[in-house]
Amino acid sequence: MDAVAARPRRPLTVTERNALLALLGTLGVFALFFAFGVLERAVTPSADRAARFVREATETATRLLAVAHTLVATLFLATSQKVRSGRGAATLAALAGAAVLACLGFGALGGREGGVAMGLFAVYFLLHDLRDEAWFYGANGDAPPAEARRAGLALGGFVLCVMLATAAGGLAIGLPKLARPLHLATAPVALRVAVAGAGVVAALVAAHLCLRAFARGPVAGAPAEARRHRPLVVVLLGVYGVFFASIALTGRFYALVATHVVIWYVFTLRRLATAPPPAVAPRVGSWTWMRTTVAGFNALHLGLLALLAGLAAVWAFGFANDPSMTGLRLLLSREAFPYWTLVHVTLSWMPRR
Repeated sequence: MDAVAARPRRPLTVTERNALLALLGTLGVFALFFAFGVLERAVTPSADRAARFVREATETATRLLAVAHTLVATLFLATSQKVRSGRGAATLAALAGAAVLACLGFGALGGREGGVAMGLFAVYFLLHDLRDEAWFYGANGDAPPAEARRAGLALGGFVLCVMLATAAGGLAIGLPKLARPLHLATAPVALRVAVAGAGVVAALVAAHLCLRAFARGPVAGAPAEARRHRPLVVVLLGVYGVFFASIALTGRFYALVATHVVIWYVFTLRRLATAPPPAVAPRVGSWTWMRTTVAGFNALHLGLLALLAGLAAVWAFGFANDPSMTGLRLLLSREAFPYWTLVHVTLSWMPRR
């Protein structure tokens, strides 16, 4: 007992601090939109929900954050060194084509209102989010990049499989927020349990294989590897918790998408703040200034977010979210939001250096 008590406590790593800041920041943004939604309903109690600026706090906040994030990420990618070669430009073009196909497939499966479409969308986003968390772990200097990739692939696969097993278990017992979108709420109980039970077994077998791969690291054994990679374990458990908490509270996983956006924002600010200053200070307002300085990045990202929020407010208060206004509908509507995310996730598979 004394030896355990005397063991020095590891301080929070950069990865853990960034994740904590992102979670707190996301909750703060949600609280802000929730408060505005309460005020909006008090001022216009008879307004139709579909015509409001804040239809639901987590959804509205996540939609605006995600569209701003997608615009910034796409601008950064399109002007990066990696697309200035023929190979890089061809890869970007291929990914853009794949993004179009992903959007067409999502729409063909029912889009936002299709249970299968949203299920596949969720898995696709989780692959993106788990990959990024593993990359952050190495880029933050908390593990060698090669080891971060190995551990992230194995542990990310384990967490994803456990998430799928959890979701399948929820379907088996008929949880409405999982069964209703897949049109299984009214299916015979035996059929639902059999299908979902098979999913649980398959996901747990895959999780076991991923855990075995994780355990084959430099420090033998899953418990020892988990202690060694504590920051990654903590963050991926956070992904699991935020995803299912969001599903339980809202029926959608908005909170995880919003946290993903905010953690990228925190990560980028920290990298810019700790990077060596350029030999020649970039001109304020230039693209180089926006890409390489904290002030510039804040001006770009927060400026875009404010612009989108302003346009959404004008659309809601001035035009009751009239869907015939095609430009605003394609940019800001709930229906368009998954397509923006599909484009962003698909372009994110561009190889990182």
